[in-house]
Amino acid sequence: SHAGLMRRYGLKHRPGDPLIAIDSEARVGHASTETRATFETHLRQRLQLPKGEAVPRKLDTIGFLPTGDVALVEVKDKGGDLVRAVRQAAAHVFIFKALNETPGYDLATTLRTMLGQKTQIGLITPGATSTLKAGDVGLVPIVAAPDDLEGDNWFQAWSDTTQDIRRDLGDLLEGLEFWRLSDQGEVLERRVV
Repeated sequence: SHAGLMRRYGLKHRPGDPLIAIDSEARVGHASTETRATFETHLRQRLQLPKGEAVPRKLDTIGFLPTGDVALVEVKDKGGDLVRAVRQAAAHVFIFKALNETPGYDLATTLRTMLGQKTQIGLITPGATSTLKAGDVGLVPIVAAPDDLEGDNWFQAWSDTTQDIRRDLGDLLEGLEFWRLSDQGEVLERRVV
């Protein structure tokens, strides 16, 4: 599903799509191992990570939404752990917000540059830049996975399963979206939680 999502909304992006997929396995670096350890200790506490669960470091997909906001997408396989996915999405909001607040750094400009480079070499369909808004962009957490349930059933099941974690980490999950994918990674339905 993840590879299909990247291919469909990157290389095969079409106008009107819900996402321009710019990069996968996005990871934020730190000035030193010590700086990273301090940051991750704070992140671990904020996320209330269960003992033994690793701090999320790699974001499955980063891109732009039609609104021009930055999409932080956690992709799970069918039947994947949705609670973990929501926690990971919250972690990436925390991480990318901290990065964007670093003096002299501008996430949107970095992503626009990457989009231009990938478009220029043919990894993203030309014309995808038309949806980008100028200035500051928001960070939108998204959990995406295939699910055989249709109608409101999948959304209700996902909402019920993640209710507690969404309550606990609500300030990091503003605007959270659930995306039901096909097995090939195409977005079938989108819902704001």
